[in-house]
Amino acid sequence: MAEICWWIVAAVAVFSAIGVVAITRPLFSAFSLVLHLIAIAALYAMLDAHFLAAVQILVYAGAIMVLVVFLIMLLSLKGEDRPVSLKRAFTGGIFLSVFVGLIFSGIQLSFDKPDTGFVGSVSSIGSELFSRYVFTFEIISVLIMVGLVAAVALAKREGGNGAQ
Repeated sequence: MAEICWWIVAAVAVFSAIGVVAITRPLFSAFSLVLHLIAIAALYAMLDAHFLAAVQILVYAGAIMVLVVFLIMLLSLKGEDRPVSLKRAFTGGIFLSVFVGLIFSGIQLSFDKPDTGFVGSVSSIGSELFSRYVFTFEIISVLIMVGLVAAVALAKREGGNGAQ
């Protein structure tokens, strides 16, 4: 059962990643990215890396996606408008319900297994992150900040409120 859940969640992760690129409306693309990040967190939980799964949900699916949605709304990005059919919305709701059920059952199965050691624990991740990868960690944080400042600067310049 755990292997079937693994493959289904992995397929959802792949298809939601494809959806991020294929969906033309930016907000729905961001929602597809949230689904992808949650699927990745479920895969982490199935691999007994529960700390990584929790951080994936809190940091990426929570905080970073709030910033992405904020920037989408700040820049007033719009995609092409297509009417939403009731059949399509119902099918999507059923798919999402089955997916959430599979995630919960897969995570429950991963918690039932015995502890495998220190892989994915807080201390092992902290020692690796702040010893071997500290420079990379800081460069990525600066890169994210530069991207946010650039997006706000572009939004102010195109807004037409006099600031150029």
